[in-house]
Amino acid sequence: MDLEKLARFNHELADLVTERPDEACGWAEYAIKRIGVPTASGAEFSPHVRFYNLPADPYDVMVQNLGAEHLNKLARVQGVISLISDIKPRMVHALWECLHCESRVKVLSDKGNLVPPGQCNSCGRKGKGIFRLIEKSSEFTNMQNVKLQELVERVRGASPAAQIDLWLEDDLTNMVVPGEKVLVSGILRLRPMITKKGGRSSVYAKFLDVVHVQKLEQEFEEVEISKEEEAQIIELSKNPRLPELIAQSIASGIYGHNEMKQAIALQLFGGTPNKVLPDGQKIRSDIHVLLVGDPGTGKSALMLYVARLAPKCIYVAGASSSAVGLTAAAERDEFGEGWVLKAGALVLASGGMAAIDEFEKMKAEDRGAIHECLEQQYVSIAKAGMVTSFKAQTALLAAANPKFGRFDLTQPVAQQFALEPALLSRFDLIFPVKDVLDETRDRRLAEHIIKGHKSAAKSFKGTPDESIVPPISVDLLRKYIAYARRNTSPELTEEASDKIKMPRNPFSSWTTC
Repeated sequence: MDLEKLARFNHELADLVTERPDEACGWAEYAIKRIGVPTASGAEFSPHVRFYNLPADPYDVMVQNLGAEHLNKLARVQGVISLISDIKPRMVHALWECLHCESRVKVLSDKGNLVPPGQCNSCGRKGKGIFRLIEKSSEFTNMQNVKLQELVERVRGASPAAQIDLWLEDDLTNMVVPGEKVLVSGILRLRPMITKKGGRSSVYAKFLDVVHVQKLEQEFEEVEISKEEEAQIIELSKNPRLPELIAQSIASGIYGHNEMKQAIALQLFGGTPNKVLPDGQKIRSDIHVLLVGDPGTGKSALMLYVARLAPKCIYVAGASSSAVGLTAAAERDEFGEGWVLKAGALVLASGGMAAIDEFEKMKAEDRGAIHECLEQQYVSIAKAGMVTSFKAQTALLAAANPKFGRFDLTQPVAQQFALEPALLSRFDLIFPVKDVLDETRDRRLAEHIIKGHKSAAKSFKGTPDESIVPPISVDLLRKYIAYARRNTSPELTEEASDKIKMPRNPFSSWTTC
């Protein structure tokens, strides 16, 4: 139920929902049952009312700020899923039988310990040990524990990103996977912490009883496009200058680099998925692009733009990345006794893109671990007695600096890459970018940067400079790419095939800044 629409209908009722959500959900579900919704023969109808679209003010709360004032009230938090447990059965209604008179009573269980009735209503006996639990006649539902971590971009200063446990039930289980960014609406609850001696502590742990989950990231194939936007996309496709316009729209604040932008555009569109050779071998449809260039040539800015444009993209820095962080790792299950496999960045980005900056700063053995992922698009793992494979259909955009910090024009280009030949062979397009001293070009670059700063200042005041606005907006370009990926299957033309077959030195020319 959309809370914003409910507030427009009855503001007091919407306030009651946020202040007393347990009662509001109960009333709403009772009202739906009273309507008499038709069900399959003999099926019991148990509706779930899930409130969503809470106003950001005052209900959007940072994880670290969830406190006593939010207890048993609706709140919404944003974060990334860091860990999930297996699905487990939870007893919703416990059936207890009196040991003296054998009368039975059904008790609604909370999300903590099972507590038997204090007294038998039939024989009147009181005290501990007078009831036994009838498990086979009790009612169960599926539940799942999930850890949510605060979005790093919302954390201020040097504070660590706070975490909170989420409690998912019934249709919400298995709805999220590690690495997904989500907007969660839920009721803040407490459970007592257990001391080392087994007693109950006076300090309580908090968790969010989830009411609704909205994913903040999508694959291109999941992007929603309206009929009006579809008509706009089809009209745009008829423009003979479309390839040029798309390249100009990618990171328009960065001067030049048209070839690199065209390559990134091709990477975003991708190839024809699920191609299989007659012998059963699958052909990769994702394009991997490597930018190797002098400092200050706009590599990182291009990657950050792609991370904003692609609906699903994970951006990481090579200096702080490891093999297990990019592929997969085995970790102790925080919710149980065993081990769990935790997916890395390239697995979590499957169906989208991954951007790795400062690629050369990764350890050589860590870079070597991603060879299989780049070519076969799978990550195989055998750890802690578990042997499995993760799908990693991810397009990689990587950026690196030359071996000696800057390119030396007197030396062969290929010898100045600080990357292994086996890894370089996994990339489909490699751009060596040299910052060449050119007075005319430098003047144009400076003018472009100054114009960008002026435009940003005008945009802040609500009057953007039209001369620097990209030909295609970020939102429209994202939807154009999504529409093309859904409705087209690119084929290699004879002209393109001939160009690919032409023998030449791949590093005979520079891309200049």
